[in-house]
Amino acid sequence: MKYNIFIPQDILVSISGTKLDIKDAAILSYLADFCIADDKGVDQANWVENGVSYRYTWIDYSHLTKEMPLLKFNQTSSIVQRIKKLQSVGFIKTMTVNSEITGQRKVYVRLTEKIKQLFFKPTNVNLLTNKSALSRPTNVDLLNIPIIEHTNNRTYIAPPEQNFNFPTYLLSLKQHKNRLNQIIYLYWVAKNFKFENKKQAGAALTRDLRAAKNLEGYTDDKINQTLDYLRKNMDFKWTLETVHKFIDEISTLRSGGKTIDLSEMEKLGMKLPQYLEHIGIKNG
Repeated sequence: MKYNIFIPQDILVSISGTKLDIKDAAILSYLADFCIADDKGVDQANWVENGVSYRYTWIDYSHLTKEMPLLKFNQTSSIVQRIKKLQSVGFIKTMTVNSEITGQRKVYVRLTEKIKQLFFKPTNVNLLTNKSALSRPTNVDLLNIPIIEHTNNRTYIAPPEQNFNFPTYLLSLKQHKNRLNQIIYLYWVAKNFKFENKKQAGAALTRDLRAAKNLEGYTDDKINQTLDYLRKNMDFKWTLETVHKFIDEISTLRSGGKTIDLSEMEKLGMKLPQYLEHIGIKNG
């Protein structure tokens, strides 16, 4: 349990007006203490924004609830809304990372320089950068980033602020160290996808992650063979999940010179294993 909750009420009101209430202030106190330490036992990640590295800390909402029992939060959504409010006021910034293992969207937080206004008298010049100090940070869209999982203190590079360039984004998937991103790259190329902005691409990436994990054990050649076969022979809307469903069977069909006739399979009322046997292909 967090022993003390420090809230400089007069300064907080002078900075944010009436936008924050007592619960918002208590959460800010928790974040100020929890995020400041470079603790190897806490899930933290470095994020590079405009050439500057910042440390973000994962905020486990269940831990926050346990450490702050007087807040009496019964739903995670209540905390989410208050985190968003603290970000809108400018005390924190967040990034969201999709966990490869659970699919959970994990929210990471860093304190901005504005937090210093609660504890120090404002100055006109930042002694380190010689720029105006305590200015409100510029918001960065970090919701749909092509990152899947990480270990403590791994460094990520934030996407550029200039106009979205899909070919560059696509190439980054191909060159990504994570195998799942590479598989999604093969699928997007085969489907000739072209997304207009980061949010579209990020949403598609999130959608395809689970299916890509099922293909992690297959080589590029085998995946590409299956993609090529589906593209040329299937007249229905197929997805990356379809690739996993057909990859072993299609390898057999290609070598045997057979073709799947889906309409015939439907008329016969057969499932794929039965149909493969029907056309003379041993399944497994």
